[in-house]
Amino acid sequence: FPVTIISGVLMGGEGSQSFDLEGTASQETVLMEKGILKTFLHDASTAARYNRASTANMVFSDSKIPVIGVTNLYIKPSQTSLFTLFKTMGDGFYLESIEKVAKDLTRDGKLELVGHGWRVKDGDPVEPITQAFFKFDPIEIFKEIKMVSEDLDFWGRFGRSEERRVGKECRIG
Repeated sequence: FPVTIISGVLMGGEGSQSFDLEGTASQETVLMEKGILKTFLHDASTAARYNRASTANMVFSDSKIPVIGVTNLYIKPSQTSLFTLFKTMGDGFYLESIEKVAKDLTRDGKLELVGHGWRVKDGDPVEPITQAFFKFDPIEIFKEIKMVSEDLDFWGRFGRSEERRVGKECRIG
């Protein structure tokens, strides 16, 4: 199940604006569709350089500097229930929330995050896991996703449905 990743305007989304910092009307931009890279985010300058249209993604960084960045970034939900996802997974780890994400990749190109979730046994969440540390290749992890559930949850500008790798183990890193 290749994923679809979107940056765009969502009702109530923290990153939702009518226009970006350059005055370009905000829009939905499909970055990856069914596992295939479709486009990159652009401001007016990079759009002109690569003969593309601006994706209206000139936003303020955390340090209040204008940068090309996401508005609301999320994995498109499916019609699959969380219950079905658990049952299909069998045994693994369900990442319920993310507490901290490193701002930069490590020297070996990995992304680090700390999250909370559940150990899943025979399709049922059986043990809460807190302060779980993950280190993974952000490109490779999308290749491993087999299912995405129907729910969509947001924290700040980032959202996801309950994507999980399906198999005997669901280890990242």
